Amino acid sequence: MAAALAPLIDALVRHDGEPPATLTDPYAIVLHENAGYLIPDERRDDVYARLNVLAPNPAALLGADHGALLALARDGGMRPEERVERWREIAEITLEEAGVFGAHAESLRRAYGVLRRHGKTICRNARPECPRCPVAKTCPSSTVRP
Repeated sequence: MAAALAPLIDALVRHDGEPPATLTDPYAIVLHENAGYLIPDERRDDVYARLNVLAPNPAALLGADHGALLALARDGGMRPEERVERWREIAEITLEEAGVFGAHAESLRRAYGVLRRHGKTICRNARPECPRCPVAKTCPSSTVRP
């Protein structure tokens, strides 16, 4: 999968440059992204930071008190019960698949940063800017046609 993303990621980086440094651990990246739902990044960062204090690793998250996780999930937006379940699933998958992504971690981290920025600046749900997009000609959702 990482190899298939490489041309897309490279085109976006040529257009916008490398994204700012973010989390580097794949588990932390996924947990951070799932810390909240439809909330500003600052609030997501805050919920993630508090979650990381409460449960600093996957095993700790699985053993964390449900009520404490639920209280924290409520600060992350709607559907807090689903979010707690998702957090626990992320922890379980991480423990089960621990070494699977080691070889691709850096390219996946880079892809996450590039695609997240692209989704926030050009390829938004509301009013995407397809004419500005460097990959519009190959995008199946683009309004720009070759």
